[in-house]
This record gives sequence, C-alpha cells and structure tokens, in this order.
Amino acid sequence: MEQKYRNVTLDLLKGYGIILLVAAHAGVVHGAMISMFHMAIFFIASGYCYNTRNSEKISMVGKYVIRRLRRLYIPFILWNIFFLVCRELLFKVNIYTDNPAFLEEGIPGNGYGLTVHLTSEQFWASFKEILLFQGEQQLEGASWFLRAMFSASVFFVIYEYLLGRIFKKNIMFARWISAIAFLLFGGWIGEHHIILRLGIHSIFSIYFLLVVGMYLSSERILLQRNDLLFNVLLITFTLPILLALEGKVSVNLNDSVFSSLPMFVLVSLLGWLLLWAVSNITLRLKLLMKFLNFCGKHTLIILMMHFICFKLVSLIQVAVYGYPNYALAAFPCLNNGVWAYAYIIVGVGIPLAVAYFLDIIIAKIKKYKMNNRFRGKLKQ
Repeated sequence: MEQKYRNVTLDLLKGYGIILLVAAHAGVVHGAMISMFHMAIFFIASGYCYNTRNSEKISMVGKYVIRRLRRLYIPFILWNIFFLVCRELLFKVNIYTDNPAFLEEGIPGNGYGLTVHLTSEQFWASFKEILLFQGEQQLEGASWFLRAMFSASVFFVIYEYLLGRIFKKNIMFARWISAIAFLLFGGWIGEHHIILRLGIHSIFSIYFLLVVGMYLSSERILLQRNDLLFNVLLITFTLPILLALEGKVSVNLNDSVFSSLPMFVLVSLLGWLLLWAVSNITLRLKLLMKFLNFCGKHTLIILMMHFICFKLVSLIQVAVYGYPNYALAAFPCLNNGVWAYAYIIVGVGIPLAVAYFLDIIIAKIKKYKMNNRFRGKLKQ
C-alpha cells in the first residue's frame, strides 16, 4: 500500500517475487513450489507498507481509494483495452488463432484452446466488462491481481477506519481476530466456488495476508536481522520445507481456493521468510542489488507485459522446430524445458528496458517543466 520511506529489502523482495511469477508462468522447474506463495508475498508486502494514517479520517480514506484507483484501475483498463482493440491484429500475426489444427496436431502449449473472433456486440460487451474491472484479456491474464489488490485495499482501509472508531486500544488484537475470521470465511467461499464481481470473493483471504504484513512491519520482525549467518540459516530452514510441500499444497488466491487453509498460511509465511532472507543477503551484492531493486520498483510493467514478451521466444521456437505459424498462439509458452529460462529473460528483460527508457523520458519532462517554472519566476 504506502510507506513514506522505501525499504530496500522490500524492493528486493518484490523484485525476486516478480521474477518468480514470470518463472512460474514460463514453466520453470519447481514452478509448482513457486506458485504456492508467489502471489501471497505481494499482498503481505502491501500490508507491510500500509500507512495507518490512511484510515484515521474519512477524508483520508477517500484520498487513499482515489490513489488506488489511479495506480491499479487505470493500468488495468488501459492494458486490457489495448489488447482488446488489437485483437484482430493479434489474429493476423498468429498470436491468437481459431485454426482447429492448432488442437489436432498436439502442439505444446495448446491447453488453453482456440480464441474466437468477436462480433461488434461482443466487442462492446468486453469493453464494458473491462471498464467494470472485469474481463481481462488472455495476454493480460495476470491483471486479475490488480483487481484483487484494489478490492482488498478498499475493503482493508474502510475496515481499518471502522476498527479505529470502535477500538481505541488493542486494535492489533482486533485485527487478528478479524483476519482469522475472514480467512475462514474466505476458505468457505472458495469451497463453495462462489465468484463475485470485482474479485470481492477473494478479499477475505487477502485481508489475512495484509494483516500479516502490517504485523511484521509494526513489530519490526526480522528488520534488524541482516547478519549473513542468520539469513543463510533462514534459507536452509524454509526452502527444504517448501520443496517438500511442492505438489501437495495448491493455492489459488484469485478464486480463494486452497487445498488447506493452514497450509496456505504456512507456505505464504515460508515464502515471505525465504525471499526476505535472500533479499538481505543480496544487499551485500551491489550489482545484483541494483538490478533487483529496479525490478522491485517496476513490478507493474513486468506483470502487464511478460505474456506478450513470451511470444518472442515462441516465435524463435516456431522457426527452430518448423512448427506451423499458428503455433505462436500457444499460451503462455510453446515449449518449456531449457526454453523456460529464455522466457524468463525476455519476460523480465524487455519490460525493464521499456521501463528504463520511460523513466528517462519522464525525468526529462519533469526537468523541462521545472526549468519553465524557474524561467517564469525570473521573468516576474
């Protein structure tokens, strides 16, 4: 959510988190282990950064909701509308296909099936759905996270405001009681496959993760433990457990469906501790720290671009293996194996390159505006 001063370890953790997300989508080895916690850590991080002043007054709550709209809703609609508008173009370049042979020839990555052309009515219905924070396009499938984060953030800040009015003392205790109750309710929703608009069905389990992050921040847990030995021991404790649980625990935060609620809590905490320890060690490696810090500050563009960037690797595979052109429609990937690492490189590298040049352009625009203001004051 929001924090006045950036925590470098937290940026590194988010950097590792977004790379792991891309790796899981690329089909890397141990992707099932990564999928147990890779989304949970972003919600914990959001709670970690939450500023309690956002919920002190109703006016502050309103300002916070507007900021979340700008940071989450606007990117969602812009990216999804872009791919909706480009849908027919994507058919022409084989990124989408409705060719039945795509399924018949057993091309890898065809599990998502064929894509259909939209009629005019269907196009405008999809457009409306996007404006209502729904109906993400295939290449923006990961944007469900923005909807879930928005809904959970709005629920969280309103509930925090209410807790602050009711409990003047022991508010953290009230948060934990609420978090456990909401987690159980969220699990019940998932068991009964209840799906609500705006991802409201997922906000209850996400609320638990936000409180976990808030607690870790307020109690400064692990904040001062930067010594190498402690973090190495933390990795050697958490990683084997996560590897042992791989394939035994399934987590679907989008639908609030978990194979086991206690296991969901366990793998979320273990994943957070693992990446926190790795991030603390990374503080000692300047070049790696600089790269991951940049990743952590630009997670949004990686989230929104990595699927379309994957197509570059799939295009190379089409040429190398002689697949028909429509094999490019394989989603999210064509072949995995060693190719998974190529997918990771382009899925992270290209968005970061775009972010780098955008940062330069934005910095120049800001400098230009500042210079104009300065000249204006001199003339006065």
